[in-house]
Amino acid sequence: MGIGTNNKSIFLSLGQEFMNSYKGKFTLDNLVFNANVQEFTHQISDIYGLSNQGTISQKEAYTQIQVLFEALKRSKQELRIGENP
Repeated sequence: MGIGTNNKSIFLSLGQEFMNSYKGKFTLDNLVFNANVQEFTHQISDIYGLSNQGTISQKEAYTQIQVLFEALKRSKQELRIGENP
């Protein structure tokens, strides 16, 4: 999966205003996780398109989505998203 915890500083330039639409406090971890979710949805869209075109089977698409979802869950755990401070 795309964005790891070591790359958090890259996203500082996106700024606090971007996160104001979210409930809760602005943190780099939340920003990184948001980017991971966006990357996840982009990849899901690509997989869906390939499956619709017949380039990959529905079974292969499902397997790829499972792998991506597990990576997203790991990202959430590593970043401690949703945990109380």
